[in-house]
Amino acid sequence: MTTPIFISYSRSDEEAVKVLAKSLQSGQRAVWLDEDLGGGDSWWNAILDHIREAPVFIAALSDSSIRSKPCRAELDYALALGIPVVPVKVGHVTSMRAIPIAEMQIIDFTTGSAAAAFAIVAAIDLAIKRPRAVPLPEPTPPPMPFEYLRRLGRDIEAVSLTPEAQENAVAQLRRALGDEEDDSVRQDIIVMLRRMLSKPYVTLPVAGEIEKALASVSGGVPKKPRGAGVRTATPTPRRISDSRNIGALVFIVAAACDAVSTFIALGTNAMLTPWAGLSLLADASIVLMSLQLKAGRSWPRVPLVILAISLGGFNLKVLPSWLKAVSLGYAGIGFLQAFLIISNVLLLVSACILMLRRSG
Repeated sequence: MTTPIFISYSRSDEEAVKVLAKSLQSGQRAVWLDEDLGGGDSWWNAILDHIREAPVFIAALSDSSIRSKPCRAELDYALALGIPVVPVKVGHVTSMRAIPIAEMQIIDFTTGSAAAAFAIVAAIDLAIKRPRAVPLPEPTPPPMPFEYLRRLGRDIEAVSLTPEAQENAVAQLRRALGDEEDDSVRQDIIVMLRRMLSKPYVTLPVAGEIEKALASVSGGVPKKPRGAGVRTATPTPRRISDSRNIGALVFIVAAACDAVSTFIALGTNAMLTPWAGLSLLADASIVLMSLQLKAGRSWPRVPLVILAISLGGFNLKVLPSWLKAVSLGYAGIGFLQAFLIISNVLLLVSACILMLRRSG
């Protein structure tokens, strides 16, 4: 079986490279693309193995591949091994001065013409016939590109992450957004930041840093349409953090209001003890989760909203009973309870709005 020719390319040029591969296969030339890797293969080690075995290395050139760290690492390794390199232009190239094959003859395959395909086959055959110097000792294989992103991805998907580790991960991702030029890599970083933002372990300060990073890149937050007459402000991370803190305080005030109402109701009718116990338990839970929220934990946000909706719905259900007490001559306690219940419901609604503001 003929050892396949290795084609190094950027993902953004995948369609053009598939046309190139098909043209070479039509000319009875075996080729290998990294899409041939199996799901369980260690992709980088497999790529290096195929480079070492390849009789010819085709560098599919475009602005994307020139900026690509994996493509550059593959090319450097092939050159270090002394493997013949055939540069093929598959996309727009602004400048080639930064790559080590700038002086080589480049075949233009951007049109995908038969003439260009024949020229590539001829260049391959000529490259194979040239004497190949085997370097001794064998050059050290290049490290896996973007290993730090893979490690950060594993950390982000963990069940929990300490605040210090969160801050370190966000700092590395923000630095990578400034350093990486490959658009696909930058999109991967944006996806990682969004994934981290959705995790329950994320603290408020870290959430603010993530939102700053997303706001600094195109596609991180919605942009204002051109010519829009109404000015809409996107909530800043500081406003979001403040709204969360204020929401936690409002929840505590609402729980205190409900506790006062419960004790008053218990004083007027001892038979309400089971209901009062559940209500006070809900109030205590709201206070404890609100304090966790103020301490920087994000996990209480959804349970708080669910508990608030349940408690508010129950209070609205008993409100008519206290209004009826007013008509029966118990105006003082009836008006007081009605005031406390309505205040509690309004406070719970306000707190829920503040809690949900981040996803709006």
